[in-house]
Amino acid sequence: MPAPQRARLKPGEVRLIQIRVTKPLFAWDCLEDSPTLKTLKQLLEVIPDETLLASLQAARGKGRNDYSLRSLWGILVLRIALRHPNIESCLAELRRKESLRRRLDIPSEEHVPRKWNLSRFRATTGTRTSSTTRQARSIAMIA
Repeated sequence: MPAPQRARLKPGEVRLIQIRVTKPLFAWDCLEDSPTLKTLKQLLEVIPDETLLASLQAARGKGRNDYSLRSLWGILVLRIALRHPNIESCLAELRRKESLRRRLDIPSEEHVPRKWNLSRFRATTGTRTSSTTRQARSIAMIA
């Protein structure tokens, strides 16, 4: 099938081109500057993380259990939602704000993890456990 012919412009004729503007995949400018506790609660509830946390728990086995996996995961999510530039600033905010700690089931300021606990947790989520989770999610989508 031949390509369609483009109409030629007559001398002095001008055509306007419409450029559609769309939001990027991650529309950061649409996020609240300071999410409310209710918004954070909703975010933590809607993320489909049960399979991830179950596989991390299985990988943890009988290892150290100083901090709950749900709390560690919640801190990583919170860092993104609150747009902290680094994990240290997120942990500092958790130490200051009791309401945020309660949202993540962290009982007191002394129970807020240290940055090295989070770096180990992040390293764990990037290992074979993550491939197990991706596989489980793929199976769930097909089913």
